[in-house]
Amino acid sequence: MSTPPNSILQSILLVFSLILIVWIVWYTHKKQRNSLERQLLIAFIGFAILSIIPILTIFIWQMRNYVTDQVGESFHVMSISNSQRLGEEIAQEVNLLENLSLEEEFFARIAATSETELAPLPVTERNNILQDRNQQWINNNNPTFEEEIRTNIASEQINLFLKTFPEHQQLLLTDRFGGLVAAGGTRPEKYYFGQANWWQNAWEEKYSDNVFIRENETENGDATLQIAFTVEAPYTAVSRGVMQSVIQLNHMQSLQEATLPEESSGEVLVVDDYGKILYRSHPDKLTQESYLVDLPLINMASDSNHWQLRQGADGESYIYSSSSLIPPPDYAELNELGWTIIIQQQRKQALATMDQLTTLAFLATLVATVMAILIGIFIARWLSKPIENLTAVTSDMAKGNLDTKAIPSGPIEFQTLAISFNNMTDQLHTLLNDLELEVNERKQAEKQLKSYTAELLRSNQELQDFAYAASHDLQEPLRKVQTFGSRLESRYADVLDERGLDYLSRMQDAADRMQTLIINLLDYSRVTTQAQPFAPVNLNLILQNVLSDLETRIEEVNGVIFADTLPTIDADAVQIRQLLQNLISNALKFHREEVSPIIKIKVQVEKTENQATIAISDNGIGFEDAFSERVFALFQRLHGRSQFEGTGIGLAICRKIVNRHNGTITARGVPDEGSTFTINLPIHQNTN
Repeated sequence: MSTPPNSILQSILLVFSLILIVWIVWYTHKKQRNSLERQLLIAFIGFAILSIIPILTIFIWQMRNYVTDQVGESFHVMSISNSQRLGEEIAQEVNLLENLSLEEEFFARIAATSETELAPLPVTERNNILQDRNQQWINNNNPTFEEEIRTNIASEQINLFLKTFPEHQQLLLTDRFGGLVAAGGTRPEKYYFGQANWWQNAWEEKYSDNVFIRENETENGDATLQIAFTVEAPYTAVSRGVMQSVIQLNHMQSLQEATLPEESSGEVLVVDDYGKILYRSHPDKLTQESYLVDLPLINMASDSNHWQLRQGADGESYIYSSSSLIPPPDYAELNELGWTIIIQQQRKQALATMDQLTTLAFLATLVATVMAILIGIFIARWLSKPIENLTAVTSDMAKGNLDTKAIPSGPIEFQTLAISFNNMTDQLHTLLNDLELEVNERKQAEKQLKSYTAELLRSNQELQDFAYAASHDLQEPLRKVQTFGSRLESRYADVLDERGLDYLSRMQDAADRMQTLIINLLDYSRVTTQAQPFAPVNLNLILQNVLSDLETRIEEVNGVIFADTLPTIDADAVQIRQLLQNLISNALKFHREEVSPIIKIKVQVEKTENQATIAISDNGIGFEDAFSERVFALFQRLHGRSQFEGTGIGLAICRKIVNRHNGTITARGVPDEGSTFTINLPIHQNTN
């Protein structure tokens, strides 16, 4: 067996190219690293490769597209041809069956059985007989009865037909009541077919020329074609029964002899209108898909491109063309099958010849690239020789000796290079001195910053310790004042005059306010000192708990609260509860006289911006917008203590809680109309 000429040429080109590549690599490697000649050579090699590869890529891409288009067009012709042949064969089978149904043995068999036996009976009695025989057939309880049906004169005629046309897997005849009177081929699954869909559809068409045809599937997964039609005696319009034949698709001659792509690497597929593959010519060669879902079928009338590419379940790319089943003009009912015939082939197999040409073109390009690199070697050597002299003079400077000066010599360009190099050395000296000074200054600043940080941490810790100690030490004398005041009031109330009792009452009120102030200050400091880690918090549950705590107060003032569904956010559950409780308590406290407070909680969530906005508005006494920032300051009150109790710390705590959650809180008010507090909180906290 002789070797093809193109294979010999490819081998020669490959060996020649490898020899030149090895020599170029050796020549480039022996040059001093980072030498100008080596850099110029590498640059020229890269330029040559980057210049030639795009040209080769575009050429190969265009050639592959051209060859693919030619293959696709040939597949289009094959799909149309196979569609016509399959349509003609199915029409021929229908015609053979219709001619067979005119045999006298079938009418004699029907007349001798059902027409004589079942027709005179009442409908109920007839149906009972049919159902009883059907059950015996299914259970195989009456072999003699089954043998008589399978061997009568009509069945003999059917078996003779099946021997001549073996593609028919099963052929049976029923009477006009749906009972089996003759059968051949595979054993029918039952005796009575009057309720089967195919039988009813065929019987409904008994007064027309239509034939009921559909595809089916056997137990082993092979697709079959089911043909059913009514049997009418010649020269009459009386339907005597129904004949059905089951044809195996893989036995149909037009599919076995289908026109396929070369090299036996392509296949023909028959697909129904649901995308299910009914038949494939080479089930053991290509992808084992059962369905071609969402496969773009080609419209021969409108599509300018008669082929398509698809990705198979095996990951391979396939070229395919499709055509709907093309029946003869007198058999339009075959269009109801909705079949599509597809010719396909793996793209890599269809382009095998093109791949060989691609390899040859690549080798030729490789040779051209190597020759261009040889020219580059000559040019690089010619350019680098004068510069080597300057490199020898400046070698000491390259080692880091900045006191060495280059002596200008040679052409004016190299002299200018030497002068510039000396200037650069002087500037580098100055730059290094400045840099050293700046580094020392930064080290000193970092040292001071560490000291300030340590001092700040110590100061914060002392403040926290002071807050706890002060709260405890201040509350202890207050408790004694309150205790002894209560004892004075209980034991000596009858001794003290009215003024003394008034003084005693004022003293106890002052002590209570002082204790409340200390507790509020302690709460303010605990926002940061006793904070809990952030975790997902359902704000709806928090709101329910707050409203439960405030239930008595809400009933006292006849308050009404409307709330949207709140989101789940990353937060400290205890502090968020305190935030909502403070705001709702204020809305209940600062209400207008004889006006029941109405509180509305509105929510707006922006998931894309990671923001949840909660607006709490009321119809209370309100305030001037000029005080919208003042209300959040410590100990700031807009009203006298005689009107509304409080210490002026609650809203300061609210702002501190919101700030700790990386959010914002703002207030807006209108006198005698109400106020609105708007809170913006992140849905998810940034843990980085």
